Amino acid sequence: MATASTSTTTPTSPPTNPLLHLEPQTLYLLLSRQQVSLKWHWSLYIHVSLASGGYTQHITRADSLWILDARRTPDASYNADIVCALALTWVEAELEDALKERVRQVPLEDTERWGGLTCRTWVLRVLEELDAEGWISVRVGSTVEDVEAEAKDGAAAAAEGEGDRVLRSKHVIL
Repeated sequence: MATASTSTTTPTSPPTNPLLHLEPQTLYLLLSRQQVSLKWHWSLYIHVSLASGGYTQHITRADSLWILDARRTPDASYNADIVCALALTWVEAELEDALKERVRQVPLEDTERWGGLTCRTWVLRVLEELDAEGWISVRVGSTVEDVEAEAKDGAAAAAEGEGDRVLRSKHVIL
């Protein structure tokens, strides 16, 4: 069973130097550290600005129940747990709320293409649906699986100190 929850956090004063240099009004696929090496928590983040932070959408598991956690968050630019921020598309301010609502509509369930429900498979399903509807544009000859591999490779390299933590996807048209 799955439920959706929307919450708001109060912005705090950010540190003076951001750890990640994120572009305003951009949708990112974020991979963040977990307790297991080279296993990432997958989420989507619309970066608005350094001053106002952004909006995170991801699923988490509480006991046996998956929930959608969708909330305004302080700026991810200062989050040391993010190992890869993969830019996927620009988001016009006028369309930001519509995009957030569209992502909230993606069911929290197993799929034939992506398998059992996890934070990773849910994000991949979101990307598949956003591509089909024109919210993002996966390049001709590329697939969502290519975006997945790019994010995993970027996170692994960054975790080892061998790559940038912020990347622009080569598999989508920005």
